[in-house]
Amino acid sequence: MRITIKNLVSKRWYLDFFCLLLVIGLNPITQFFNSSSKQFPPDTLAYLTMGRDLFYKGQFYISCWSYADNGLILPPLYPFFIACGQLLFGDSLNVAEWVSCTCGIMASVPIYLYIKEMTNRVFALITVLLIQINYYYFIIGMLPLSESTFLLAISCMLLLTLKLFKDPGSADKKLPFFVGMSCGLVVLSRQIGLMAFIFLGIISLIKILISHEAEHRRVILKNLLFIILGWLVLLAPYTAIIYYQTGHHPFQQDFQEREIKVPVVDPEALSEMKQIESLPEENYAMIYAKRRLMRKLLPDSSEMFCRIDRKKREETGLLNRFFSIFKKPEAYTAMIFHNILNLRDPLGSVILYIFLVSCISPFLVKAEKIILFNRLLLPCFITLYLFAISGFTDTVSRYVYVIFPFVLMQIAGELFVFCRAISSAFGNRMWGVALLCTAYASFAFATPRYFNSLDLSPKLGPVEAFAKMKELVKGEPIFSLLPYPAFLSGGSFRVLPNDSLEKVVEYGHRTGVGWLLISWTKHTMSELHFYDRAEWYGSRSLEETYPHLVKLRCSTPDGGAMLYEIR
Repeated sequence: MRITIKNLVSKRWYLDFFCLLLVIGLNPITQFFNSSSKQFPPDTLAYLTMGRDLFYKGQFYISCWSYADNGLILPPLYPFFIACGQLLFGDSLNVAEWVSCTCGIMASVPIYLYIKEMTNRVFALITVLLIQINYYYFIIGMLPLSESTFLLAISCMLLLTLKLFKDPGSADKKLPFFVGMSCGLVVLSRQIGLMAFIFLGIISLIKILISHEAEHRRVILKNLLFIILGWLVLLAPYTAIIYYQTGHHPFQQDFQEREIKVPVVDPEALSEMKQIESLPEENYAMIYAKRRLMRKLLPDSSEMFCRIDRKKREETGLLNRFFSIFKKPEAYTAMIFHNILNLRDPLGSVILYIFLVSCISPFLVKAEKIILFNRLLLPCFITLYLFAISGFTDTVSRYVYVIFPFVLMQIAGELFVFCRAISSAFGNRMWGVALLCTAYASFAFATPRYFNSLDLSPKLGPVEAFAKMKELVKGEPIFSLLPYPAFLSGGSFRVLPNDSLEKVVEYGHRTGVGWLLISWTKHTMSELHFYDRAEWYGSRSLEETYPHLVKLRCSTPDGGAMLYEIR
């Protein structure tokens, strides 16, 4: 049968439609759509800011983010969805949460369809429900971050790729083009998504090399060209816009908007900078602490340590990461192993071991109606993804959590093959049914955490406590320990230097920052732990102690935050 976009959904569509309604309706994210985890990481505020500027300024990057001369390039898909939501509901944190929830819910659709292609509707339905009750799937959808968009884009790409690879010779020309576009959306959702395009290229080339028929190789090559064309349709204009606006490629996340040369001649400052830079980065907690220590100011308050030679670090950052793979293969291997172990958090050790077995079972257990290459599609993708994030990103566990649904999808596919083999061997389907029930009951029992582990509360309404601050600040730059309090106060976030108040005020004069926000939330105080030169921050009477430096303008009713104007 000729595979076209039309007949992808035509065969017994009503059964799939009913199953999808069931999947969406039973999704815990659907049930708690209007609830909030009250977790707003710094990245969330960056996405909100970019979403605001995307339509109103036509700007595909964030200007002056955290520092006066710092530009930030973020993948635009999640901010684009936020921008659309802001047109309807205003500039609020709720919009970012609604976008994440919607993408988390919609991701279950291609996940279900993929599993159904490899198994049947029963396997697909049970597996998707097992994925959805997992705490880490729930938190991907509930947290206002780009992971849910990334998961949705990858799921669509893998589904279309599977459809294409099932019968490439009779595939409609539109299908490989849409595969390429879906691959482009993966890149636009997360920069590491570039590996999806590399993955498709490698898989296509392997299929060309192992094919014995010239006509078959020609068809695969034609499909690959359409994939590249679909990918370029999205990526080429975006790359051109980013280069025109910033002078950089879209994979350069942070960049210096204007070159500011700050001579460092103080030997003590140079020695301290080198000492901090030499600290090991064995885990993200150490990286986090190191970045805060680098926020100290030079003796003349001209700049922070972290901004010195910034241009040079930008030019060598990606290259250093790439060459470090070859310079320190043992460190790279340890990083891959660490990221594999991160999968134990959402899956547990037992399911992770079963996944490893499922990666080699295609070579051991034959399936009559399933092509070997298609059974290896998910293991190949997961492997390449782990290699990519281990080489080019920091050790952030949530970067790994996003692929755990694909692990369960692979297990489901191989379990289906094994159940059929058992039924065939014993001549009774009940053996396969018994194995299915036993396996999924074991998986549910072995799941480390369920969605009800996440504490939720009603979504935030207008924060009246910061209304007065918004009237005063009016979007101007403001020093703050974290972006979230700065966002609530209506200011443009600037990183608070790790130094004395005198030097902070002088640095504010140099960089055009006229406001200082002091907040005493639990999260803020934990951030203060790394500020070894900011003893003054804990004082609730800065104006009395430093009347020549700051002036108290207002505070929240509970006294949890105070806004000072820099004199």
